[in-house]
Amino acid sequence: MSIIDNLAVEWPRGKVGVKPMRIDDDRFIIRLNELAEEIQAYGAKVAGQICHAGRQTKMTALEGEEMISASDVPWLGSGTVPRPLTVAEIENLVEKFAKAALRVKRARFDALEIHSAHGYLLVSFPSPQLNRRTDAYGGSLENRMRFLLQIIERTRELVGPDYPIIVRLNGSDYVAGGLTIDESKLIARQLERAGVDAINVSAGTYESANWTFPTMAMEKGCLSDLAAEIKVAVSIPVITV
Repeated sequence: MSIIDNLAVEWPRGKVGVKPMRIDDDRFIIRLNELAEEIQAYGAKVAGQICHAGRQTKMTALEGEEMISASDVPWLGSGTVPRPLTVAEIENLVEKFAKAALRVKRARFDALEIHSAHGYLLVSFPSPQLNRRTDAYGGSLENRMRFLLQIIERTRELVGPDYPIIVRLNGSDYVAGGLTIDESKLIARQLERAGVDAINVSAGTYESANWTFPTMAMEKGCLSDLAAEIKVAVSIPVITV
């Protein structure tokens, strides 16, 4: 199965880099279907990955809009401080993610992947380093997981009970104060209870990019130990990279 990288659920705030593909409107469904059919023609399956950059994008990509995240924790890579999302904005983004997921299905992809890793918007909420909120989306791990779980719940309502949902999850952020494997295992269990069909384990943020984009200098299978830990915590399939 091929997993199509980084379909933006919001434009331009959700762009990872300056030229990602996008899925924030129905008009993109037909061309994404053409892409899916090209892959499927060779006997492969294809999944569409939906994502929102959050604080990890470039100011040139934002086209004048504000950078957003769970909290106003600066990212040195952009030289900026993101604005914390309001509760109303979070609720709006739940709907945007879910509608993007439905477009993935309507484009006849075989599965959906929700990107909650690598320091992007969705992982900024469960991350203790990036989430300093004091409302229903901050503090305890239960609160910090709320945004992602609401997206999964609403997505399942729209795509139906049988459409495969994968979550790309950081096993560890590998940054001081970030997600660790212990919390990620708890998150994985909640994802399974929420009806997620598989978990794709990755690691790192742009502040620990050697884990997000491992080079040949890294040990072979450097993320497989994290996936093995997640595998013990759940009964659904676990993907390692």
